[in-house]
Amino acid sequence: MFDINNKRQIVIHSSFRPADDGGVQFERTVAREGRVRVDDQVWTDKEFSKHYEKMVELETALDQLIKLIKPVEQVPFDWYAPLTTPVRVAALVNPHWFPGKN
Repeated sequence: MFDINNKRQIVIHSSFRPADDGGVQFERTVAREGRVRVDDQVWTDKEFSKHYEKMVELETALDQLIKLIKPVEQVPFDWYAPLTTPVRVAALVNPHWFPGKN
């Protein structure tokens, strides 16, 4: 997975064009840890197709994983009604029947 992610980063972070001898020319400048390097690569048609197929396979596998771990849709709870009548706390703190109450 990490290898194909490196290939994916080349595709999404590079400018690209048809290579002079066929395939795809990727042109990318990478700045990391205070250093700059040029990462220009040429992929043949066969190499491009191979990496593309791996990316599509990974996308399909990730979609299946998302479906597997996606939370279940919750059942609406608007039908719920308590079995008892709500009681006000004030009525319990100062009951009208309390001895000595006027």
